[in-house]
Amino acid sequence: MVTNLPPFQVALVNSLQQLILSENILTSLPQEIEGCSSLQKLLVQNYDLSWLPLSLAKLKDTLSEIDLSNNNEQLAVTIPTEVHRDIDSTMWIISLQSQKLECIDGLKHEFKTLQHDIVGYEFDLLQLEEQVAMLEQKKLNVENDLDQVRHFLTARECKRHVQCWMEQKWEEIKLACASKMPV
Repeated sequence: MVTNLPPFQVALVNSLQQLILSENILTSLPQEIEGCSSLQKLLVQNYDLSWLPLSLAKLKDTLSEIDLSNNNEQLAVTIPTEVHRDIDSTMWIISLQSQKLECIDGLKHEFKTLQHDIVGYEFDLLQLEEQVAMLEQKKLNVENDLDQVRHFLTARECKRHVQCWMEQKWEEIKLACASKMPV
């Protein structure tokens, strides 16, 4: 028992103007229905159809008659039974569903891109954290070096003061000795 139409052949469907599938056991229409660019009449009433392919929205300008009445209850969830013969309302709903699907697909793509970006940013962040840790270590090393330089400069200044003091005292001692020596 066949419950699906075989994929449409493009050469055959370009000129197809009417598709009457009423009173069948088929459960779906192929996505390739969008290739029926001349389709004006689509009758699928008393069918077990549970959904319409969103590609049908591409035929909104050519379809002038549609009948989806008496199908699977699932179809009534996506397209209310009150509009099963109203081509404008049906095509509007399918177009909205198609746009929503495109938006969802776009959001999925953006989400994957953002996930990829996040992974890249996390890697970059880890590298930056390592660089910050290295810089902090270098800062500590420089601070230690500065402390050693300060101690050296302080010690050198003290040495100069002591040396000046000693030279001054030596001069005083020489003068004191020279004044006590007999000539």
